[in-house]
Amino acid sequence: MENTKIEWATHTFNCWEGCAKVSPGCKNCYANTQHQLHHSSLKSQQGTCWGVNAPRLGKSEENWKKPLKWNQQAQAVGVRARVFCASMADVFEPQSHLSAAYAGQTAEVPCGNGRTRTVRFVNLQTERLRLLRLILATPHLDWLLLTKRPEYIRPILQGLITSLALVNGLNGQPLDEWPAADRDLARWLMTWLQGTPPANVWLGTSVENQEQADTRIVALAGVPATVRFLSCEPLLEAVDLTRWANIFRIDWVIVGGESGPGARAVHPLWVESLRDQCQKAGVAFFFKQWGEYEHFCMTLATEPTGEPTKFFVFPDGYAMRRVGKHAAGRLLDGRTWDELPQRKEVAL
Repeated sequence: MENTKIEWATHTFNCWEGCAKVSPGCKNCYANTQHQLHHSSLKSQQGTCWGVNAPRLGKSEENWKKPLKWNQQAQAVGVRARVFCASMADVFEPQSHLSAAYAGQTAEVPCGNGRTRTVRFVNLQTERLRLLRLILATPHLDWLLLTKRPEYIRPILQGLITSLALVNGLNGQPLDEWPAADRDLARWLMTWLQGTPPANVWLGTSVENQEQADTRIVALAGVPATVRFLSCEPLLEAVDLTRWANIFRIDWVIVGGESGPGARAVHPLWVESLRDQCQKAGVAFFFKQWGEYEHFCMTLATEPTGEPTKFFVFPDGYAMRRVGKHAAGRLLDGRTWDELPQRKEVAL
């Protein structure tokens, strides 16, 4: 997708589609909802792409060409573009054996007006290698890799190096004798894991509550990164980042309330607290949205009568009114917060 509606990115790129829910933030997964909307006839296990053992849906060749065009455009104008990768998946999700067994199979899915199209299912190890080759080939794009599984980043990257070695090293060929594309990618990955990360890769993890902050941030810090960022969306409770922000060098915090039919309200004090923590620690803060609810008042002890589905009252009396994402907006204390992290510029 070009010129994505996601406020903190320039483009969205999906390398495959499908995932499995792993934590409370996944409860109302928009990607799952979108997938079911567009592929509603896929009711069997082989047809759906959500769940641990379900197949993962490959993307078209035209889709894979888009970042190359974006890279050329960014180079031409001298302005880097931010690409949010895998809004409909998780780049660092391990694939189960059952899911991988579907790789190479196809299915017919609806595409409107009574028509169908053929989709193929993929092996994530193969698709990740393809993605990393693409990232290496597009140095004028900053790739934002956001995951709910940061503990798998290092082992997955190491596993990709092993895969390349198995393909090229079975006969004992030294690295210098590998095909250029595999050699360059292996060296890039090894340099990354040895402590010099790619300048155009930003690593992020989702943090919806304190439990995920305390586990995922530590895992994220275990992988070298030019920029480390957190996506606190949907923010489901107050989160204290003070112990992590400086120790593990968090560069950017994105905060947002939940949107969609089953959206949960975000407390204004939770958002304000994260903003204040970021300001104190010198961390860039980006407020994406309030979600479906706007702040209504502080004095309601019980839910207002008459429109029970339109209000949510927190235990401390803060009342939120459901008005829709657009009406709720993204102003915090009367202004937008669109801060971006500082990074070393790559020579263009």
